[in-house]
Amino acid sequence: WYQRRVHGDTARTFVTDGTFKSRVEEKRLVRALNAFVHRYQKGYVQGMDVLMSGLLFAMPELDAFYAFSKLVNGLMPCYWVSNEGDHGSSLVGAYAGAYLVRDCLRVCDAELLEHLERENTHPFVYAFPAAHSLSGIAPPFLQLLKLWDFVFAFGIHIHTVCIVAQIMNARRDILCHKGAQISQKVLGQRVWPQLDADAIIQTTMSILPSIQRHKELWHKISYHPVDEALATTIKKDESPSSSAKT
Repeated sequence: WYQRRVHGDTARTFVTDGTFKSRVEEKRLVRALNAFVHRYQKGYVQGMDVLMSGLLFAMPELDAFYAFSKLVNGLMPCYWVSNEGDHGSSLVGAYAGAYLVRDCLRVCDAELLEHLERENTHPFVYAFPAAHSLSGIAPPFLQLLKLWDFVFAFGIHIHTVCIVAQIMNARRDILCHKGAQISQKVLGQRVWPQLDADAIIQTTMSILPSIQRHKELWHKISYHPVDEALATTIKKDESPSSSAKT
């Protein structure tokens, strides 16, 4: 059954990007993803195709498979896989990352966060797609690879701050929209601002000291990709049932 899911995703992966399609054939992407599933007996999760695609573009197939395995199994396992049948922990790291984006905005741009909250724009709507895909929801593809160079060099956890930077860079457009228009025209999965790696990195580094001064927040950012208990706690603290109790 997972092969149908793999093919369903790979047929759409960066399908409009000629640079990517000229170098990475779909059969290579399918083969590498299938090999990972068989080698580690882990289920395929939507979004893995994006990560593997960038790696296949940048390196030979065996190297891409090794790098992908290290990322998924060791550096950010909470973003992808969970215990079989434990649906409550599926993608728990990505959910936690979305809420941490919200917490970073509270530190770095309270006015912008107040606007998002006043317009009932939930972190799951404006941050989860970017968190889960490592910003792979927006073109251009080569800018995504440039951003990944920075993220992989610094550490996967910095990507949470990169999402904050992207949202802050789109500040003017966000403040010009209300309600559902924010997700429909600015921060939606299909309308995410085009990537400008240099601008994202510059904003990331400028806001990083402010975030790091909040020790507990920085600890959560640093460890939520690998600490399932921590990521689960962050997600549970934001669940509707938890909110109702408080």
